[in-house]
Amino acid sequence: MDYLSLSLLAAISFFGVSVVSGLGGISVEPISVPPAIVKQGYTPEVLTRQMADEMRHIREVAGSRLRSTDLPGKAKEETLQQLGEYFGIQIFVDAARRHLGVIRVAFSGEIHNAPGGDDVIELRIRAQIDDGRTVLHTYRGRVDEVGRLLKTAAFDAMVVVDPYVATLYRRDEEMKAGKRDLPGTYELIEHCFKVMPRKDHHLVFNLWGRTLLLQGRYDEAIEKFSAAIEMKPEFGAGYLNIGRTLIRSGKHAAAVETLERALTSYDDVATVHRELFVAHAALNQPAEALAHIEKAIRAEPDEAELHAMQGAMYQDLGRHSDAAASYRQAVRLAPTETKYQEGLSRALGAKSS
Repeated sequence: MDYLSLSLLAAISFFGVSVVSGLGGISVEPISVPPAIVKQGYTPEVLTRQMADEMRHIREVAGSRLRSTDLPGKAKEETLQQLGEYFGIQIFVDAARRHLGVIRVAFSGEIHNAPGGDDVIELRIRAQIDDGRTVLHTYRGRVDEVGRLLKTAAFDAMVVVDPYVATLYRRDEEMKAGKRDLPGTYELIEHCFKVMPRKDHHLVFNLWGRTLLLQGRYDEAIEKFSAAIEMKPEFGAGYLNIGRTLIRSGKHAAAVETLERALTSYDDVATVHRELFVAHAALNQPAEALAHIEKAIRAEPDEAELHAMQGAMYQDLGRHSDAAASYRQAVRLAPTETKYQEGLSRALGAKSS
């Protein structure tokens, strides 16, 4: 059992929650907390709420990245669904079942003072598995570092539950921090290759390629997307991401050819049509561009950005009434988005002039 798995056990056992029914006999015994620590406000209930908040943050950040097609459509929806109901620690129990390979396991543990000062604590966690094994793991820190321990445990738990999602989160955090080399992201990509089944390695190559794309390393990104397709020829996200990379490197005609292949194998057709719109617009082919944005809108009629893109194209073509109609729809769908309101104002102004 690796460190990340043990961190998962800590995250579960920290709460002192018992979970049995419908989960294959998994149980968690209440963790023992010294009265002196409870008096400082660190009750199991408080810790559960803090942990849930950390998990929610990771889920929300990773979710936004998932919707930018790091995963193909069905896979991203399944992953987002899998990350739900964390308040009831369903996510932790599912992780234990999937990644620890157990059917019946009991978790227990305690917090006690540790050498180093009155404010130093040690969290001991035991996992008793039905085959007779007992695994012990220990966290140590100051009482006022409980929040940090929880944050670390939340991330480690996510690594076990879904290392792909954890990698997306780490990448987002590193990019926000200005770490352009993304060392933690690449470390987790390597981890994904180690722990995910080989049949899913095309997804990891796709993640690797997307990370290179974000860094502007276009040739390397295409190499990784191609590796994903080589592993799984029907992998539509690979074609989509190659097309996106070609657009960003200015190779729009090649992008159109690749994206047309994605239409036959990628289930999120709105995304593909959107990229084809961008490519055809760059090639000064407005008729083709409009045809694709219309198809994208038919597939995702409630996506405000698609209507705004259509409005911008109509505006460029001098079709101001059509532009106003498209922007009105975008404003209706996203009334607080100022750029759509500004687009509508421009279209109406040009229409009346």
